[in-house]
Amino acid sequence: MSFVKQLKQDEDFVSMPKGAAEKEIIEAEEELGLSFSKEFISYTKEFGCASADGHEFLGVVRHKRLSVVEQTILAREEIPALPLSFYAVEISGDDGIVVFQDKDGKVYGASTQHKITKLADSLEEYLLDY
Repeated sequence: MSFVKQLKQDEDFVSMPKGAAEKEIIEAEEELGLSFSKEFISYTKEFGCASADGHEFLGVVRHKRLSVVEQTILAREEIPALPLSFYAVEISGDDGIVVFQDKDGKVYGASTQHKITKLADSLEEYLLDY
């Protein structure tokens, strides 16, 4: 099952009314100087951003709190060791953990106090395990 299908099946699923356009996704990648994974591109084209199962996933949207661009820029300032190829996909409000993904789709967790830790091989796996 794909990440998009998995999100849609959750009883608490909520998304933006429309997804991001290809042009907006390319502009976001250029602004951050990185490439998004195919999984993240598919997700943000479909939803823009979404929440499900207690997770609030960032996306290519204008709302600063939910914007992958805005939150990645903030995370880079707060976590100096963060690889520039990582982009934020979720901000965990309770424990200050930021969840990142790289262009290969691997998912990591980090905070200003903790080292970067691999959490999953994909957003789909991350949603199932966390």
